[in-house]
Amino acid sequence: MKTISLTLLLFLSIIEFNVNAQSFWVQKADLCDFTRYGAVGFAIGGTGYVCGGRSNDIVKYLNDLWAYDPISDTWSQKADFPAEARKCSVGFVLGDKGYFGLGIRAHGATIQRYDDFWEYDPITNNWTQRNNFPGGGRSTAFAITSNNSGYVIAGAGDQYFSDVWQYNPISDQWIQKGDFPGVAKSSLAGFSIADSVYISSCDTWNGGNEFWLYNTSTDTWTPKTPIPLPRYGAVGFSIGNYGYVGTGDRGAISKGTDELCLNDMWKYDPISDQWTELPSLNVNYGRSFAICFTIGQSAYLGTGYDSTYPSLELNDFWQLDFTVGTNEPLTSGNEPRICINSNSLDIHCSKSIKEANLLDCLGQSILRINPNSNEASLNIADLASGYYILSVHYSDNSNYSTKFFKK
Repeated sequence: MKTISLTLLLFLSIIEFNVNAQSFWVQKADLCDFTRYGAVGFAIGGTGYVCGGRSNDIVKYLNDLWAYDPISDTWSQKADFPAEARKCSVGFVLGDKGYFGLGIRAHGATIQRYDDFWEYDPITNNWTQRNNFPGGGRSTAFAITSNNSGYVIAGAGDQYFSDVWQYNPISDQWIQKGDFPGVAKSSLAGFSIADSVYISSCDTWNGGNEFWLYNTSTDTWTPKTPIPLPRYGAVGFSIGNYGYVGTGDRGAISKGTDELCLNDMWKYDPISDQWTELPSLNVNYGRSFAICFTIGQSAYLGTGYDSTYPSLELNDFWQLDFTVGTNEPLTSGNEPRICINSNSLDIHCSKSIKEANLLDCLGQSILRINPNSNEASLNIADLASGYYILSVHYSDNSNYSTKFFKK
């Protein structure tokens, strides 16, 4: 059998890269040592943040703030949110600052809903209180950034709200806009593309399923094609010209089935007004009230709980990578020389390899060796055709990862 030598920055007949990027899930480092749901996630620059929520793991509401570094795949704790701990708050990013507020907390039989609003500066690691939200205390509202403004939409309090509020960070002022027309008013999911906001509004208890486009420039709403599987408590985000909605709880629609909570992900094309299903998380549970944020061409999703299993709260964390099929490595530097034939993948490096790990397109490890030498060989004879990740961890604690497609 003839052996072909190449680096994984090239593509030849045995390994080929598809220029149409696809997506796949990779499991990352868990968020701290305890579970949570109803937290808020956002990203400032190249760092992700998670704040607040509720953890039945340690039986408390949370006001902690954690920062995620996608390069080192590590979490570091930052300054706690200085007001009362809570869940089901809102957050968004404007410029180089994060904003967080609203939410709910139970004090015995007393329910407290908040209307305070705070700004977080990652440079100084300080919180500053801003003007209160004028719509009144509420939880499970929807918040988004669009056109250099923040928006808080609908939510639940002593009643369900339909109001829409625009926040200007320069003047620290709120302006009320036209009401949201959706059937559901809380636990919404959505994303923004350019000056448009898209919101999935699903009343899973009465069967309503709507999807709305909000033009922030004209303050008008337009109905669009709804997501094929309605849900509440989902996550939403956008990358480039596409939007994404996934996970969530199907509520009364699927009571008594094994699909109460979802682990799926759907891609929305605003040009065709159509949805396409992406690979689901490769776990045997769903989740709702999770967090998500985007950094570069990747989305990050984690935490939440699965109401199918009342005690199942989560602290796992996943990357949805959209660069599969490109000829760019996941990490730069330390590039090994790779020799591949139909039976093996041979690695030759200038320094000692502590571990070589082969993962499938869902981020699950399928083959791992610890050669502790400058060379390693992985048996790929029985691997099915498809995308894989090669992750190399060197003895000096540096790393190299890349993607490839096996015919």
